[in-house]
Amino acid sequence: MRTSAPLPLRFLRLTPVLQPPSESSSSKPTAVCAQKAIQTLLQHESAEGASYEARLHALSQKYPSVPQSLFALCIRLGESPSKEHPALDVERLKVLVVALKIMLYEIYVLGPDRVDRLKYLQQMVEACEAGAHGQKSTVVAFPN
Repeated sequence: MRTSAPLPLRFLRLTPVLQPPSESSSSKPTAVCAQKAIQTLLQHESAEGASYEARLHALSQKYPSVPQSLFALCIRLGESPSKEHPALDVERLKVLVVALKIMLYEIYVLGPDRVDRLKYLQQMVEACEAGAHGQKSTVVAFPN
């Protein structure tokens, strides 16, 4: 049984568009789509904060098993272009798209699978302890 919300339909619609751009293609549509996907993720996960960076930091705290480097890359590369953050070149946009895809996979696929595996292992530990002592185990293999 999965404890995290399934991958939202909004991401499934954005994911095919989130292809790293080629050298000859324009990166602007991909950049806009990547930024929209990040904003959708932040909204879906109710990541609160006064800024884009603060919201991504809040999300990183919610999912500590997701590598922090993914959040750092999204902070560094995912903000909308401005004076402080110029538009991304093709290579940096490729990095952002790949980081975002890995982050989504970590949150919505690996995370729930990890929880399921740990619950199964906990049940096995409890069954072993119960069989050995005739009662429910007090050993918690993986506390929350």
